[in-house]
Amino acid sequence: MESPRSNCSPGRENVLQLAERMSRKFWANLSDSAENIWRPVPLKGAENVLATIINAEDEEGQPPGTSIVIATTVWVPASPRRVFDFLNNEDT
Repeated sequence: MESPRSNCSPGRENVLQLAERMSRKFWANLSDSAENIWRPVPLKGAENVLATIINAEDEEGQPPGTSIVIATTVWVPASPRRVFDFLNNEDT
């Protein structure tokens, strides 16, 4: 089976690779919470918002830098299955 990316132009391929790296980094930052110290954001109306700072010093192929990761939670009045089906549906 041919990969969907095999028909992409080089520019589109680069954008897809960037999006993939950004997604991987986003999920890695959120799931690395045991090592990160999450602090509440001290702003009115941001009671459910947490932030952490991550220093990227030894990541292969990446320049050193600092990332600020901000996360919050929302309550959705639906079953987990219904939410999954909604997010999984390409038409929604």
